[in-house]
Amino acid sequence: MRYAAVALGRRFWTRPEAEARPEDSAQQPSVRYLQAGDHWLARAVGRADTLLRWQHGVREFSKKRTCLFRIALHQARHSVLLGCGRSIEPGDVIVELHLWNEHLLRIPAGGPNLAWGKLIGRRFNDTLGDLAMHMDEDAALSAAVAICVCGGIVHDGNGARIVRFLQKFGFESFPCPDRGRAGRLVDFFCDVWSFLLVLAYNPHSPRAEFLFQRRCELWMSREVFNRRFGRYAQRTG
Repeated sequence: MRYAAVALGRRFWTRPEAEARPEDSAQQPSVRYLQAGDHWLARAVGRADTLLRWQHGVREFSKKRTCLFRIALHQARHSVLLGCGRSIEPGDVIVELHLWNEHLLRIPAGGPNLAWGKLIGRRFNDTLGDLAMHMDEDAALSAAVAICVCGGIVHDGNGARIVRFLQKFGFESFPCPDRGRAGRLVDFFCDVWSFLLVLAYNPHSPRAEFLFQRRCELWMSREVFNRRFGRYAQRTG
């Protein structure tokens, strides 16, 4: 199945100008890795993604072009015991992070490099700092006890590097609970949708490795989040 997905990606993303151009090396990283946004698949997926965000209550908290996430306010579906001692129980209010696909930095044709990685790290750190300030100011988020990335990160392979990256910022990793046959069917369609998102916005990433793999959730308590990224935290870029 994964090999078929790779072949599908090559068939539908064949635009030669998407490859790295010689003049790219002279550009600043913040310009060099911007999303092109003019491919038909990106436009089609973007329209569908707008509808899905509306259905699931995903909203923006920042107008910055460098913001990497949107957020949704939900209730926890299962129990999680975090390393700091915070226990998340079903029904607790949580803030879910959702990638802002249009703002993601485009992976270069040769794969991630040092400049791309440093820029991602800086923007990720700044985005979490902006979110911490927003949560302090937005009364609707005052009851949130944790921040999470639910169900979107592959536990193995290249996904493991993403998990390690997130853990450096204070997130803790937990295997996604088994939700039964119906849940696995939903996960199947989520995998297909994730594949389309990656294909549309980052065609040079390893598109097929995350399909139909074990996934994990990443959690951080509100207390740890505030200590790391709050108004008086000593954050580094």
